[in-house]
Order: sequence, then C-alpha cells, then structure tokens
Amino acid sequence: MSSATPLTIMVTDQSPEWTFFPSSEGSSNTTWQSAWTGTPDSAYDPRHKANNIPSGSSSHVTTFSGASAQIEFVGTRVSVFGQGTAGAYTTTLDDGAPVAGAPSGSVLATYKDLDAHAKHTLLLKANGTQPLALSYASIDLWPDVGPASVVNTTQVAVSIQGDGSAQTNSFYSTSGSGFSNQHNQDQGGYTRLDTNAAGASISFTCTNSSAVFIYGTTNYNHGNLSVEINPAVGSSSGPRVLSGTSKWFVLDNLIYWESGLDPSTSYRVTLTNLNDGNYSDIHSVVLMNVQNTTSTSSVSVSPSSTSSSFQTSPSAIKPQHVDRHDGKIAGITVGAVLGAIALLLAAFVCLRRRYRRKPRLRSTTSSDGLVITPYKHTPRELPLARSQSQGMPKLSTRKLHDAGSPAEFQRPTSQFQ
Repeated sequence: MSSATPLTIMVTDQSPEWTFFPSSEGSSNTTWQSAWTGTPDSAYDPRHKANNIPSGSSSHVTTFSGASAQIEFVGTRVSVFGQGTAGAYTTTLDDGAPVAGAPSGSVLATYKDLDAHAKHTLLLKANGTQPLALSYASIDLWPDVGPASVVNTTQVAVSIQGDGSAQTNSFYSTSGSGFSNQHNQDQGGYTRLDTNAAGASISFTCTNSSAVFIYGTTNYNHGNLSVEINPAVGSSSGPRVLSGTSKWFVLDNLIYWESGLDPSTSYRVTLTNLNDGNYSDIHSVVLMNVQNTTSTSSVSVSPSSTSSSFQTSPSAIKPQHVDRHDGKIAGITVGAVLGAIALLLAAFVCLRRRYRRKPRLRSTTSSDGLVITPYKHTPRELPLARSQSQGMPKLSTRKLHDAGSPAEFQRPTSQFQ
C-alpha cells in the first residue's frame, strides 16, 4: 500500500508568475539577466530573423544590490533553488522579517508547515554585489496526496486536422479581435491560440478541478496580460496582471496556475491581452482533480534547509530521455541544476569585465515567463513546471523532501503534428 506524499510543482524563473525588480532582462550588474545552459547569449538574434528558441535550463542572475524576485502561491511548503552566497541575499515570507540567506547547496531557502488555505508571498532580494541566481521554486500544493488520487485533463487550444488546417478547441471561447491559430513547423509543430489586440480575451470553464494550469509562450513581442478566475480562489482575489514578455522565445511556459479550487464548484477563467500590438496566447490548459487530501494549518515562517536526501553529487544525476510517442517526460535530478548554475555564475563573473568595455544589448522586457507541456498521466509523476523548450531536459522534483519523495504527475499527452 502506497503512503501519501506531497504534491509538488516547480515554477521556474521563466514563469510570468515571478515578478522581477527592476526588470527581468538587462545587464546582470543593473538588474536581472536570464541565461540558458544550452544557448549562449551571443546566439540571440536581435533582428528576430531566427526564432530565438533557447535550449537547456534557465536561471536569472544578478549582481545588483536591491534586485528582487517575488512569487505568490497557495501551498504548504516552498523551496527556492538557485545559487548564492551566505548573507548576500534575504528571503521574506508574507509579513515576516527578512531572513539572511544561508544556502545549502542549490537551496536558497525553504519555508514549511504553511497555512494551506492562505495566500503566501515569497520575496527573494539581493543585498550585495555577489552573484545571485534564481532557478526555480518548488511548491507543495498539498501535503498528503496518494499516487492514484490525481487525474489530469489536458485541453489543447489548437489541433491540426488531416488536411493541415488548424482547428480551435470548443473548450475555449474568445471575445474581441486579433485572434489566429498558430502552427509553426520550426517550433516542432507547436500550436497556440493567440491575439495581439488589446482587450481581446480567451475564456474557459473549470469543473471537477482542484487546480488549473495555463501553458503558452513568452517572447520579446508579448506584453502584459491579466488572468481572472471567478469566483475568486487561492492567491487570486481578482484579475492578476502578469507579463508575458521575455527576451527569448520560450515554448510551453507556465503562464498561470491556481490551486485550492473546490471540485464541486464551477469556475470561469478569463485571460485578457492588455497591450495592443503585443501578443498573448494559450497552448493548453491542464485541469487537475485531487481526491482525498487533508491540509495542515500550522504556520512556520523560519526558513530551513532541505534534508540530506537532496542530492547534488554528480553520481545522483540520472538523465532520462523523451519518447514523444508515449509522452514520457525527460528529466534530470535537481543535482544537475547546481552544476549548471555554478557554470552560469562563473560565466557572469567573467563577463562583468566585458560589460565595462563594450555596451551590452539591452532588452526592454519587464518580466519573463514559465513552462509545462501536456503529458501522459502516469501515477507518481508530477505536473512539472519547467523552463525548457521541447526536447530539452526537464527538472525532476524527486528527493526534495524530508519524508520521502513527493507525489509526481505528468499531463496527458498532446502529440505535436
């Protein structure tokens, strides 16, 4: 008999759910700068003749004192992963006092035993000139979920018919103008429903759901968007304004998620494009139904390090591969992230000298986005929020917790045409 374990999602630095200050893109010595392990910054095409789809794992790096990244969520535990120096950053949960950074491997901070019914705000802030990298947050949505108690339903917005035409899923309704069905072969056949008209919206209804996840893309020509769930639930007390702008073209980004939904209640979710001439889109929506969970209500606001079960040694890295036909996720243990981030930080330290000698290409973006793709549902496989394009290694949340591994899930498969 399988014991219940936490249901954990990963929200990478590329998600619009993160709010960066002063901005999400620029030089690392004046704000945050995104970096990818598989794509050097020199490969970026500022003319946008190339698609600028990055590869590898991403991080946001800064050496600017006062730079911050914030995320709001409902859950019982949160860990922030990246790379930093003790005392060179602080973390603040809700209205608590800032806590000086004391990293343990790639874990910058952990807050546990949180109120499962309350909205929480986590702030990561640099307070020195030592490099600070943010990779992702690991969030326990529920503390005790059985491996067979989760059912995911994926609604892909646009499907390609036998004659090559693109058809919009009737699950979605639209209001306004500027809509088009996108299907690009140079993006692996990735589809999406998008609009570039201000005020245009895409809506859908959630029923029999405990959580909802919206996936799409972020890019240089995307702008602000708002997402509203009615009736309000979780961390959403009204329309939430997010930024879909990113320097790189990030596919399958986790644009928005909300947990704490009542499966017996019907919710209407509306995504609205706010900037005329800039795009917002949806590739898919995942509706998650979680049964037989109970929530803790005690609160602990002191960050703690992860247990010794968190693996960072090279021997802990066990790559898996993607099989498009059965929808399995490729993954690497979080130990691989530590090495990747360390390499990124070393590169940034070296490049700081170049910033003083040569003007750096600056982006005018204000916030980046996040990633998940549709997967085949498999017991004990988590709906993974990741910041990679198709075919890239995905991060696994295995062995992050004190009492065994969290329950993990995969989304139902969406085969790209």
